[in-house]
Amino acid sequence: MFSILWLCLTLPLVAPAQSASQPLTARIRSGQSALDAGDYSRAVQEFEKARELSPENLEVNRGLVLSYLQFGQLGNAQRIGEFAVTLWPRDVQLQHWLGLVYFKQGQSEKALSALELSESLSPKSSDIHFDIALVHLSRDQYSAAAIELEKAIELEPDAALPHVLLGRAYQNSNRTLKAVGQFQTALRLEPNIPLGHYHLGFAYASLGRNREAIAEYQKEVVRTPDNALVLYHLGHCELEAGEWKSAVAHLKRALEVDPKNSDASYDWVKLCYRTAS
Repeated sequence: MFSILWLCLTLPLVAPAQSASQPLTARIRSGQSALDAGDYSRAVQEFEKARELSPENLEVNRGLVLSYLQFGQLGNAQRIGEFAVTLWPRDVQLQHWLGLVYFKQGQSEKALSALELSESLSPKSSDIHFDIALVHLSRDQYSAAAIELEKAIELEPDAALPHVLLGRAYQNSNRTLKAVGQFQTALRLEPNIPLGHYHLGFAYASLGRNREAIAEYQKEVVRTPDNALVLYHLGHCELEAGEWKSAVAHLKRALEVDPKNSDASYDWVKLCYRTAS
């Protein structure tokens, strides 16, 4: 506030509002430029300086909440966000970002409240539906997550990740055939999506389709050769399919990567017993 008073006293009185707005506009633009460049530390600095000039400016508060959120300073993001929504309670972006702040801090009830309010204000935002689904998934609420992901996909059908998460939601709510379809769609949209083949393989395995599961796990092992979980599931399916030689290699490798993998240890012992007998 001192800087504003100084400007008012020293600059001509003919256009004080215009003169005062110029440094504010420059700070906002600089802060937004820093956000776009991923320089969140500088974004925080610029928006904080802008807030000194105009603490109740909507654009400044939005930028500051997002900058602190992206910078990982969640306490500051929450403080600014909670202040801002008292002034602009129906602002979609503020409610959305505050919901993400709560979620990242493990405050799922508050996160849902803020995100659902932002959803009611902007029901056509696929990002909001997606983020609500993430909260539900974190709470093992798979049916609720599926509803939100279906909405997100309807609005943005060509994004691969929502299809993967919807497949997981279906898989965990006993809709495995539908899960297979979602994983296949995700891989069609983005063939190298992380763990896409793993999730499809797991769905096939849960249906007893071990040969198809093995094919998917093999593709995932090529992408992530040191992933103990993938190696274990590949070895397990090979064991179930009677492909003992391959199972030995993959289960052994899984235990080398993660010696504490009890499932791999169990299958290894079982395999050793079978091959010895």
